[in-house]
Amino acid sequence: MQLKAVVGILSAVMLCLLSATALIKSTSGKTTIQAQEPVNKPKIKVTQLFPETGTLPVELELIPEEAQAQDLTNANASTKIHFRIKNNSAKNITAYQVGILADTGSGETNPQVEMHQDFAPHPDIRDYDHMQPVLPGAYLTVGPRGVRHKEEPNKKIRTVTLKLDLVVFDDGTFVSSHKDGAEAVLGERRGAEIFKQLAVKVYNENNKSADKLYEWLMVIKPYKEMVFEGDHDIQAYQIFGANHYRDFLQRLYVRDRVALDKYLTEVK
Repeated sequence: MQLKAVVGILSAVMLCLLSATALIKSTSGKTTIQAQEPVNKPKIKVTQLFPETGTLPVELELIPEEAQAQDLTNANASTKIHFRIKNNSAKNITAYQVGILADTGSGETNPQVEMHQDFAPHPDIRDYDHMQPVLPGAYLTVGPRGVRHKEEPNKKIRTVTLKLDLVVFDDGTFVSSHKDGAEAVLGERRGAEIFKQLAVKVYNENNKSADKLYEWLMVIKPYKEMVFEGDHDIQAYQIFGANHYRDFLQRLYVRDRVALDKYLTEVK
């Protein structure tokens, strides 16, 4: 009887151990399956900007650990992109533009947004805000940031294509995916300088009164009251640049009157 009781106890213990082992394996297997079945992992592609020379002065690179770190459990999660721009040239990069195209599989690729940054919108703004170009051999990192399809924001994105459209160098030369690619950047810079020259004139005519200048800044409408150069599109870029420089002067009036006088007096 005692032997049968011991055998029964051992059998029960073994059964419990086997059940526990099976439960652990089942739980581990379930976790593994979840990790292997991503819900929202879009493909992310890169299109480089190749000039006619065949060399690659600037290169757009994905940062894989971030670019693929999507939320795999939420089908509605925003796609994350994280990339960097490498300057392979011997010149400083002062502006860039990257196009982001999203595809939900509906047969229509949507130009989601054009990301751009100008590190030299005007020499005064660059100096005051300590803007730095991308030096030769250096990287500029962008993101991570979310992307959604503009026309179909609730649909899961299947493919995201990043396209390097434009880079502008510090000597005014540029590489672009189309011949008029730098018109916006260069037009905005020209518009900023046109506005500065008019602001200098107003400042001097009012005995360098910051208050009088500010009154003028608050009422001037560049698109109505100023003369710009070129065709309609180029003038639109110049108007944008003029507004940017006007905002800069307004900022200086509020924060730094010394700098305001400096930039409107030391005219190069």
